[in-house]
Amino acid sequence: MQLVGDELHAEAARHCDGKALAPLSIKIGQISFFIVLALIGKSQPVASLAAEQWG
Repeated sequence: MQLVGDELHAEAARHCDGKALAPLSIKIGQISFFIVLALIGKSQPVASLAAEQWG
């Protein structure tokens, strides 16, 4: 399964060798995962916590 196009992969391979390209891909995946996780867990502003908790 290919997630990026051949042009993008070739551009990244120009700047990194094979040993550096794999960790770079993993780090980008981790950052993307934690961004989504932060958006899911984002708290919503409320006027009063007591009103929201017991209401």
